[in-house]
Amino acid sequence: MQTHVWVECDGYIIDITADQFDEISEKIIVTRNRNWYSTFKEQQRYTIKPPYDYFDIFKENLLKHYKNISEKVNSQILVK
Repeated sequence: MQTHVWVECDGYIIDITADQFDEISEKIIVTRNRNWYSTFKEQQRYTIKPPYDYFDIFKENLLKHYKNISEKVNSQILVK
């Protein structure tokens, strides 16, 4: 089974680890398009903090890439 984690906020998907998949070339993805993400059959959603310490690593990476993510989100908003 293949697993993947991403963050959703205000309808945006923010993904800092998608490039681990061969079909994804972007380092960071900020999108409203759910097509690729809906291919993950079983999905669990956590609204506050996942119950696993493993996700702390994701949080650290998210903070490390915050500037790049912010720029992508802002450019998406300006395109509207």
